Amino acid sequence: MENTIETVAFILDGDFTRRVVHDLVGRHPTPAQIEKFCRSAVTADERIKGAAYYDCPPLDETRPLPVSGAPYSFKDQPTYWKAFRFQEALLKNNFFSYRLGKLLFDGWRMKRAATRDLKAGPRPLSDTDFEPILVQKQVDMMIGLDIAKLSNTRFVDRLILITSDSDLIPAIRLARANGTKVTIITGNRKIVKKRLIKTCDEHRDVSHPGLFPP
Repeated sequence: MENTIETVAFILDGDFTRRVVHDLVGRHPTPAQIEKFCRSAVTADERIKGAAYYDCPPLDETRPLPVSGAPYSFKDQPTYWKAFRFQEALLKNNFFSYRLGKLLFDGWRMKRAATRDLKAGPRPLSDTDFEPILVQKQVDMMIGLDIAKLSNTRFVDRLILITSDSDLIPAIRLARANGTKVTIITGNRKIVKKRLIKTCDEHRDVSHPGLFPP
């Protein structure tokens, strides 16, 4: 008797997925490396039908620094252009469909190194003691809605999630109730809650550093 081919779709929390693949390649991954990671995660009896990548464009606002009040342009920072080039490459990669959220500025927080310094003794604060708080919006909601939609329509037999967001547990339970299998891939990221993993049908270990040459 021949094995039945199972169709799968990837649901990729962009920020978390980059961290998982970063652990394998040792640097900020390219979309091509993330595609290769996804393809390495399926079995011989599975066929990929889609891969949705959820992320936010880099923030391009200007805000006053917390101490001096001088203008701080996010667009002038190296992190902005790294994210911009990554997403430009992602849009050109036909393996992914790109689902766009929004990145918001939510103030400044003191860096851990600055906190340690101040515990050792008082000193004047400077702008370099702080880092921006950036918050993703709409990403988790879009992921949850798409999990529900894909399972309601039986688009695929299995959803493969790369995420650490335990807020998705209700959507995962709905998918399984609709008859869609759910696999989660976490890499070696320790922040993933056990209850999120246990809610899925399967926790698949994918760690093939040999696939990614330095």
